[in-house]
Amino acid sequence: MFSFTLLGLVDSCAAAENKIDWFRIEIRQGKRNKEIHLLSSIELRVKKIELQVKKVELRVKKVELRVKKVELRVTKVELRVTKVELRVRKVELRVTKVEFASYEKSSCELVELKSRVASYKSRVAS
Repeated sequence: MFSFTLLGLVDSCAAAENKIDWFRIEIRQGKRNKEIHLLSSIELRVKKIELQVKKVELRVKKVELRVKKVELRVTKVELRVTKVELRVRKVELRVTKVEFASYEKSSCELVELKSRVASYKSRVAS
């Protein structure tokens, strides 16, 4: 009776890069519970490994997202400016008495100063 054993070293990264990997087929002769004799060994060098995937299936049975509570409450924000009004009804300035502390000025200057005060009084009065 003959038994065949396939021994091999396959690295997926090396296979993807098409590096040389090896396989060895051993042919042995023997029965159960008896010594097995190695008759011959065949070594195969693999230069290219191709992997073809015909169907890839991904099933998602359940995706669940639970948001228990998200709350935003803005009850009332209000700013009302209906009317802005500023009324000046009366501005009053009264000059009741003007005194001159110094009379050293010439009479011409005093007359001019008195006329200025009089004109200012008339402007304020109107």
